[in-house]
Amino acid sequence: ASSATEQDLLTRLGVAGTLPQLDREDGGDGLALTFNNAAGNKIDYYLAADATYDVTADARTNTAVAELELTLTNNGPTEGEPPYVISNLIGLPDGSNRTWVSIFSRLPVTEVRLDGQPVAAEVGAEAGYFVTSVFVTLGPGESASLDLSMSGRLDAAEGYDLAVRAPPTVEPTPIRVEATWIDPDQATHRSSIDVEQPGLARLRVDADD
Repeated sequence: ASSATEQDLLTRLGVAGTLPQLDREDGGDGLALTFNNAAGNKIDYYLAADATYDVTADARTNTAVAELELTLTNNGPTEGEPPYVISNLIGLPDGSNRTWVSIFSRLPVTEVRLDGQPVAAEVGAEAGYFVTSVFVTLGPGESASLDLSMSGRLDAAEGYDLAVRAPPTVEPTPIRVEATWIDPDQATHRSSIDVEQPGLARLRVDADD
């Protein structure tokens, strides 16, 4: 938005679309999801999604491993809506959904699986994040699971920090985070957070947990 007031409102509503700022330039973890229509229709209204992010950070090695599981469901109808809603420009049956799914992660992605099968992804980088993107095509009533494995260096000497942003979807996309931090003495600390609405949330795990 060109107006600072309007931009502030969009930010507070969680729909500004900005990436979460990492807590520490060299160490904070970050995660964001985006969905972009790739069929030239308005079937996005009927897209439902939820995600789980399970991460373990180790202070002894300053590394982390994580698994992201993202489930998408197309609840779009095959009739009863105008063609610009349920038809498409790529020859799919009415009611089909094709989405360009992008995952912004602080940790490098080592494997991408769609419904359990390895799948090629487009990779890039933006604002300190790795960006991993794939097309997901769903017929009416279909669901798919997109799973990503991640691992890499992460400064975990004094704890684990995560900034996570849920996308501004019509139906909220809940993200469940399960985080484990292994401290320098090998003690294990755990915490979790449920991000239920669009916008930014933060989680920290340290010796107080």
